[in-house]
Amino acid sequence: MKKRFILLIEPVEEHIELIERSFMEFKDEMQLEVCNKPSQVDTFLNQQQPFDLIICNLELDEDFGRYLLNHSSVKQKTPVIFLSSQGSEVLAVSLIKEGALDYLIKTPRQIQNLPATAYKAMREWENFLARYRAEKKLKESEKKFKQVTENINDVIFEMDSGLSGFTFVSDSIVRFLGYSKEEFLATPVYDIIHEDAKPEIEKARSHIIQCLKEGKDPKSFHVDLEIKFTHKDRSIRWGQVRGFMGTNSQNQIVAISGITRDITRQKEADKELKVQEAYFETLVKEAPLAIVILDNQDRVKQANNQFLELFEYSFEECLDQPVNNLIVPEHLKDEGKHLTTQAASGRQITNETVRQTRSGRLINVLILGKPVMLNQSKLGVLGIYQDISQQKSYENRLRKLSERLLLATQAAAIGIWDYNLESKELYWEKEMFNLHELDNPGTQDLQTLWESVTLNDDLPKLKPIFNQEYYFKDNF
Repeated sequence: MKKRFILLIEPVEEHIELIERSFMEFKDEMQLEVCNKPSQVDTFLNQQQPFDLIICNLELDEDFGRYLLNHSSVKQKTPVIFLSSQGSEVLAVSLIKEGALDYLIKTPRQIQNLPATAYKAMREWENFLARYRAEKKLKESEKKFKQVTENINDVIFEMDSGLSGFTFVSDSIVRFLGYSKEEFLATPVYDIIHEDAKPEIEKARSHIIQCLKEGKDPKSFHVDLEIKFTHKDRSIRWGQVRGFMGTNSQNQIVAISGITRDITRQKEADKELKVQEAYFETLVKEAPLAIVILDNQDRVKQANNQFLELFEYSFEECLDQPVNNLIVPEHLKDEGKHLTTQAASGRQITNETVRQTRSGRLINVLILGKPVMLNQSKLGVLGIYQDISQQKSYENRLRKLSERLLLATQAAAIGIWDYNLESKELYWEKEMFNLHELDNPGTQDLQTLWESVTLNDDLPKLKPIFNQEYYFKDNF
C-alpha cells in the first residue's frame, strides 16, 4: 500500500501530542509531519515530497486559512481539513466554499477518529480529482470535436440502427444542405434523402441484416454509399456516406455513426466529362477521316472505324502496337521515324506520303499529326489520315493527258494560248511563238506582242478576247 504523507499545522503542543498519538497506530500507512509555526509553512509546502493531506488549526488566523488554500502547492492539488472550535463554524463553511475539503470541531472523539477521517478524506479527494480530470478531458474533447465539426466541410452524423432517422448531425450540415442542426433533425428523413436513394438505403439495411445473420462482428463491417440528398432549397446534392456501427456493452448495434462528404461538384464534373467523352467519341467514330490516338511511344491507344477499315485491321490487332509497324511500308521506314521524331518534339505534322494496309496494298495519304498537350506536357499524338489515292489518280491522269495534248499540238503545229479573265494574264505555249516566227520575249507584254503581229483587218476579232465586259455581254 502506498504510504500517505500528512502535514499538521498546529501551534498548540497539547493538541499536537493528542493528534500524533491517534496516528501512531497507522504509522506504516500514514506519516504525520508537524508544522507548529505558521511562518514555516512555506518551507514544508515547498519540499520535494508533496503532501496527500493538510490538517490545519483554523484558530490560527482567518487570512492564514485563505493563504493556505491559495498556495501554489495546495490549490486544486492537496485536500485541506480545518480543525475548528465551537463557534467558528461560519468561518469554516466560508473556507469550504473557497476550496477546503472539510472542517472538524475539536473534540476528543474527533481527534481520536482523525486518522480514519484523514484516510476517508484522501480517498474522496482522489475520487474528486479523477472525476475532475475526466470531466476536464471530456470538455476538452467536446471543445475539439465542436471546433472540428464547425470548421470542416464534411458532415458528421449519427442514425438509428434501422437507418430510418438521424439522431445527431454536426453544424457543417448548414453548408451541405442549408438546414440548421435543429431543422435537420426535425425534418423527415426522406425529405432529406432523395427518393432516388431509397434503393441504396434499403440495400445497405439488407447488408447489415445479412452480416448479423452470418454472425459477423458489427465493428467489422460498414456502410459506404454515394447517394442524392435534397437541399433545403430543393436542389440536388450528392454525398459520399461512410458509416460505422455503434454498439452497446452486449455488442448490439444501437446506432450508425459516420461522415458524409459533399461530392456534388465532383459528380457534376464527372457528368460533364462523360458528356464531353460522348461527344468526342461520336466525333472520332463518325468522322469521315481515319483517326488514331497514340501515346508518347507512338503506340495505338484509340482508333476509329475509318482507320480500321482503311488499313484493314481490327482494334485488337492495333491496340498497343507501334503505328509505324502497322502501316508504314518497308521502303518508307526512315520517313516514318522522321515524322515520329517531329511529333515527339511537339511539332505539328502535315505530309503527303504512302502507307500500307494489312494486306500490303499501298495507299496515298495526307497525314496530319498534332501533339496532345496538358499543362505543357505531351500526352501523345492525334493522327489523322486522309485517303487521297483517287485524287492522286486524277492528278496523274490529268498530267498524262496534258503531256499527250502538248505532244499532239507540237506535232500538228497548233498554237495554244490561255487568257485569265480575272487576273488578265496571257500565256502562250511554245508553238504560238513558232507560228509567228518569234523568239520567246521573256517579260514582254504578250497582249501587245500579239496585237503587233496581227493584221489590221483582224484586230477587231482579237480585241474582244481581252475586253472582259464586252466578252461576257455578247457571249452570255
